[in-house]
Amino acid sequence: MRILQTFNKHAEVARESYKWQRYMQGGRATHEEDLADLQAEIALQKAKNELGGVSVDAELVELQKQAKRMEVMIEIARSEKAIAELKKPDPPPPTSAQQGPTAEEVRARKTSALQAREKQIREEIALTKSDASLEEDIKQRKLNALYEKLTEIHDGLIELL
Repeated sequence: MRILQTFNKHAEVARESYKWQRYMQGGRATHEEDLADLQAEIALQKAKNELGGVSVDAELVELQKQAKRMEVMIEIARSEKAIAELKKPDPPPPTSAQQGPTAEEVRARKTSALQAREKQIREEIALTKSDASLEEDIKQRKLNALYEKLTEIHDGLIELL
């Protein structure tokens, strides 16, 4: 559960960073910042003009034109992005390799894993039976535990049938 939560958090961060990276590289951020700077200059020039009692001069008009140009450039950048999104081909349908293993493949893998484990346990049983250094009661306990594991493996194999 924690792994999925962590993966989801990382995926969300990756999507956000990708979005911001495209935003910054696409030039929209630059245009928007330039527009904000021009608007600040316009506000400053208006304030200076009001304080000085001077009517709107040529510099203010030029700044306003630049601001309008920047607004148009931002709109163009947004439109270009929308057009690029529309031109993007639909993602191909997932292939069988992308879909993951079939139920039969999973069953075959589980069966072979259980059979390999059964072989290991049978070898351990044979070693335990032939070990003369073990006391009889300890040997029997170990054999009982191994036979119990063997029963669990057989139950697992039966479920796979």
